[in-house]
Amino acid sequence: MNRLTKKYGDLIEKDGKLKAVPTYRVDRTRYAYKSDTIAIHKLGVYEDIEEDIGLELGPIFKALKNGIWYINDDEIHFSKNIKIYYDNQLKEYRLIIDDCTYLRVVDYKDSWALTRKDLEI
Repeated sequence: MNRLTKKYGDLIEKDGKLKAVPTYRVDRTRYAYKSDTIAIHKLGVYEDIEEDIGLELGPIFKALKNGIWYINDDEIHFSKNIKIYYDNQLKEYRLIIDDCTYLRVVDYKDSWALTRKDLEI
C-alpha cells in the first residue's frame, strides 16, 4: 500500500482546525484549498484505516458483499457468510467464515481470495 496523503495529525493546526494544504495550482497566482483539503483529509482517513487493517479496503468490501474463496483442510471452499472483527489478543483483524473458520485479513490471496483462481497453484 502506498500512501497518497500525510498522516491525519500532520494536517491539524494547534487550534484543531484543518490546515489549508495547497494541492495544485489553479493558475499562476492562486492555489486550490478548502475542498481539496477536505478530500485529501478524507482519503487520508481511509489510508489510516487501510494501514491499521493491513489491506486495502476494496477487497474487504468486495468480500463482505460478494463472498470469498478460502482454503480449509487443504480444500478450496466458497462462502458468503463472512464477518470481520479485531482480535485484541492477537492485535490483528480476522475474518470469520460460516461462524467457525477464522482467517487473518492480511492473508489475502494466501488463505482467502475473491476468486478461486487466486488460490489455485
